[in-house]
Amino acid sequence: METSLCRPTVDHDTILLDRLATRSSQAVKEEKMQVKTDTFPAIHQPSESLQLSPQGIALTIRQSICPRALNVNKFTLVFLTGCLSFSLVGCQSKTDESTATATSTDQAIDASDQSSDIATTDSTTESASDSETVKMPAADSQSVTVALTSWEDVQKTAASTNKITVLDVWSTVCMPCIKELPGLVDLHKELGDKVQCMTIDVDFDGRKSKPPTTYEKDVMAILKSIDAKFPNYICTTPSDDVYAAADIDSIPAVLIFDASGKLVKKFVDAGEGVGFGYHKDVIPYVKSLLEK
Repeated sequence: METSLCRPTVDHDTILLDRLATRSSQAVKEEKMQVKTDTFPAIHQPSESLQLSPQGIALTIRQSICPRALNVNKFTLVFLTGCLSFSLVGCQSKTDESTATATSTDQAIDASDQSSDIATTDSTTESASDSETVKMPAADSQSVTVALTSWEDVQKTAASTNKITVLDVWSTVCMPCIKELPGLVDLHKELGDKVQCMTIDVDFDGRKSKPPTTYEKDVMAILKSIDAKFPNYICTTPSDDVYAAADIDSIPAVLIFDASGKLVKKFVDAGEGVGFGYHKDVIPYVKSLLEK
């Protein structure tokens, strides 16, 4: 019997396998011996009309399927099963890649949103901080406070209290200044209802690397230690400009304004005023103004 290279397709094989499962080995051998060459005309009698096209394949299957066809091509089954498995693996791989890409995109979006949220929060905090620094402390504060202001503004404030005003110019690195500050607190406690006391720190020297806010912590620590419950400021004008505008050579310095806002006296720790103090110099002078 001549063997053909053409074999039934997977559908034919499946039908034959189902039928073989119900037959005994002996029956199979007998039926194989009875197969005639005209049973598979498409296999044993190749024709010119047979082509490797969908129509040709379908025709071959229809011609090949018969109740007695038992020549099952196991190689074809294995090959087609492998192709199907490979296709499924490829689809799963593409699905995994798509999922990974979508996950990466979502993570990038979340990171961007978080960065935007972080940038918005920082901007809001800075704005709030800026708003707080421009607030002026109350004239009769019940707690120790400090605010940022320029030298020009603090002069205007001192000249508009409608009281005798004592303005102490000091710095956290000036030990004579720190030593004399408690005397201003004593003046406030004794004459606070008639005299306005205030301080201004001039640590800021104009450097951008050390803005006025840099000194706030140290200034507050000193003011709280002496219980300075009156208006306190950190000057935003560079210290050299303050010295020039106030016409003082050094600190500590105390400027006294009368009730009309006129600067009437300056105590400076230089020249004739070296070593001045509140109890021996400033307070007696202020009392003399009150008696007029």
